[in-house]
Amino acid sequence: MSFSKYIRLARLDSGFSQQKMAKALNLARQTYLDMENGKVCPRADRLMRIAEVTQKPITYFYGLGDGELVSDWKRLISSVPDGKKAAFFRIMESVSKELSS
Repeated sequence: MSFSKYIRLARLDSGFSQQKMAKALNLARQTYLDMENGKVCPRADRLMRIAEVTQKPITYFYGLGDGELVSDWKRLISSVPDGKKAAFFRIMESVSKELSS
């Protein structure tokens, strides 16, 4: 799925109309429509703002938060031996902090 599909799904999930989303992003409606229709790829700052407005993690727009990879993560986590899960989660937390800074 491309950014445009995730942008549309995030908007719909958040209950915004296209007009309200454009206004929240301080964009012309047509500019927003071009992003949602895949005619324009959003700049990083706009994608961050869309994430803020829709209350989605930025990873959602990269396909990491919509369920497509959730089963893979569950399978990975379940394969970690119980005695090593705490270390696994510490590593994942560290990676998450590094990516978000």
